[in-house]
Amino acid sequence: MQEITDIVMKKNILSYILLLCMSWLALAADAQASYTWSVSKGGADELILTFNGRLDDGWHLSDQSIKFEVADGVERIGGFANNRQKLRITKKNYHFKGYMEYIVCSDVSCLAPQYVEFDVTGEAPSANDVQEGKAKGDDAAVTPVVSTEKTIDANDSVSLSVAQKSPMDSVIIDLSDPLWKPVLVKNATVGDVAETRQAGLWRGALIAFLAGLLALLTPCVWPIIPLTVSYFLKRGRGVKDAVMFGICIVGIFILLGLAVTSLFGANAMNQLATNAVFNIVCFLALLLFGLSLIGLFTVTLPSSWSANLDSQATKKGGFIGIFLMALTLVVVSFSCTAPIVGTLLVEIVSSESSTYAPLVGMLAFSLALALPFMLFALFPSMLKRMPRSGVWMEHVKVVLGVLEIAFALKFLSVADMTYGWGILSWRTFLIVWALLFGGLTVYFIVKRNTMKWWIIATVLPLLLTIYLINGIAGGDTKLVSAFMPPKTDATETVFDDYEKGMAAARKAGKKVFLDFTGYGCVNCRKMEAAVFTDERVKAKMSDFIVIRLYVDDRTELPQKMYVKENTEKVLRTVGDKWSLLEEHKFGQITQPLYAILDADGNALTTTYSYDEDVEKFLRWLSLR
Repeated sequence: MQEITDIVMKKNILSYILLLCMSWLALAADAQASYTWSVSKGGADELILTFNGRLDDGWHLSDQSIKFEVADGVERIGGFANNRQKLRITKKNYHFKGYMEYIVCSDVSCLAPQYVEFDVTGEAPSANDVQEGKAKGDDAAVTPVVSTEKTIDANDSVSLSVAQKSPMDSVIIDLSDPLWKPVLVKNATVGDVAETRQAGLWRGALIAFLAGLLALLTPCVWPIIPLTVSYFLKRGRGVKDAVMFGICIVGIFILLGLAVTSLFGANAMNQLATNAVFNIVCFLALLLFGLSLIGLFTVTLPSSWSANLDSQATKKGGFIGIFLMALTLVVVSFSCTAPIVGTLLVEIVSSESSTYAPLVGMLAFSLALALPFMLFALFPSMLKRMPRSGVWMEHVKVVLGVLEIAFALKFLSVADMTYGWGILSWRTFLIVWALLFGGLTVYFIVKRNTMKWWIIATVLPLLLTIYLINGIAGGDTKLVSAFMPPKTDATETVFDDYEKGMAAARKAGKKVFLDFTGYGCVNCRKMEAAVFTDERVKAKMSDFIVIRLYVDDRTELPQKMYVKENTEKVLRTVGDKWSLLEEHKFGQITQPLYAILDADGNALTTTYSYDEDVEKFLRWLSLR
C-alpha cells in the first residue's frame, strides 16, 4: 500500500473551495408561523436589532440578509448573524430604517424574496444617566426610545413581510386590475414537470457517470488501479476485497452527496441559481480547479494524512482496512477528482430542482470510479492489456482544465446578467470560449511528438473552435446555448415590462406571448436555442407582441411597490414584481413558463412549460 501512496503523494486538493462556495448559504431555520422585530439595549452605547419568528410546517428559511436605507446616528458592529445585528450609537438622536430580506422554501419550490421592514427612532442616554445606571449595577438608563414592534403572519405564500400601511413614496399594485386577474381556471401546463425532472435526473446521472470515467484517466487514479488489484490478488481474496473496495468508494461519495442534499434541498437550489455571491464564488472555485489541472500551481495535502490512512489500512485488515484503503484512494486522488466532483456538485445544486440530484450524481460518479477495480479483480488477465501510465494522462488533465475554465464562465455570466453589469455579453462569451479551445488546439499541435493519437486530439477542439467562430459571425450556436447568455436578435422587438407590452398589444391589435424566464434558467436557454430558432416558430411568433419577464432581475425599482389592501407585501426589485405576477395570475413559480393572452389579459389557451418538442410547441401556439 505504501507503493500506491507514494505514486500519488504530491497531489492537489481544491474540493474545500467548493465546500466554502456552498456552506456560506446553509442557514438553519426553525419551524415558524410569524415574524417580529424588536430593538433592545446591548450596552452603554449599543443597540441590538433582533428578528424572531416561525414558518408554517413544510417551509424553511434558505437565505437571509439585512439592508439599512437610513443609518443616522448609528453604525453597524460586525455582520448580521443569528437574526441579530448590533449597532453602536454615535449621536444623541438617532434614526435607522431598512429591511431584512429572506427567502422561504418548501420541498417543491421557493417563493420570491420577502422583506421585514423596520423603522426606529431614539435618543441616546446622557452621561449622567449612564453613570447612574452603572452605579445601580445595571444598564437600564441606556434603554433606547423605541415605540415600534411589527408582527406579520405567514398564513399564505404572498404576504410575508412588513411595510407601512400608507406608503407615501411608493406605487400601489392593484391585483384586481384585469391585467393581473388570475387565470387559474384555464391554466393547464402542457409540459410534464414531473417527467422533465425525472429526465433531468437520468441525464444528470449519465453525465456524472461519464465524468467518473474521465476521472479514471487522470494520473491520480489510473496508476492505482493495477497496483490495488494486484495487492488484492496476492492476498488470495481478490474478488471479495475488490468488490468491498468498490462498495466503500461508492459509500464515501454517497456520503458527500447526502451532505450536499442536507444543505441544499430542491427549494434552495432554485434560488441559488441566480444568487450573485454563489455564482461568483463558484466561478472563482472552478477557475482555480481548471488552473490547477493545467498545472499553473499546486496545492498539496499534508503527507501525514495519506501516510496515516495507509498505515491504519495495513494494520486493521478486514472491512475497516478495506474502507481505509478506499478512503486513502479518495484522499490522494482528490487533486484530479475534486475539480470534477466540484463541478458536478456546483452544476447539480444550481440547476437541478430535485432534492435527490446530488445523491444520484455522486452515486453515478462513484460507480464509474469503482467499476474498474471490481472488473479487473474478476478478470485479472485484462490487467496485461491495460494501457500503461504515461504522459497521455497529463494531456487528459489539461483537457479537463480547459473544460473547467470554460464551464466556470457560465457562473460569471449568470451573476453578470442578474445584476446587469454588462461584463460578459453573448458575443464576448463566444470569443473567450473560442480562445480557450483554440489554445487547446495549439497545445496538441505543440505536444504532437508525445502523443500517439495527436491528430484526433487536435481535430476535436479545432472543430469546436471553428463552430464558435461561426457563431460569432452569426451562425448557429445550439450546441452550447445552455451555457451561454441569451442571444439578442437585433430585429426582434421584445418588451421587458408587462404593462407597456400590454398597452402596445392594444394599440397594435395583437395577441400577447408572455414569457416568464430567468437569467440563470438553463432550461430557458435550451428552449430559446432548440425551439425559438425554428423558422416555423419564428413565423408564428411574428403574430404576437412578445413580453419577456425575468423573475430573477435584481434591478431595484424606481419606487417601492405595495399590493393594494395588502400593504404588507413590498416589492423592491424588478424580479419581485414579475415573480408576483406569475404566482398571482398563473399560480406557478417555475421557469420557463409561456402564456398566450389577449390585450385585456385574458388567457387564450393553457400555459406551456419546458418541452423542446418543436412540433408540440407549434400545436400549442395554434390552440388559440
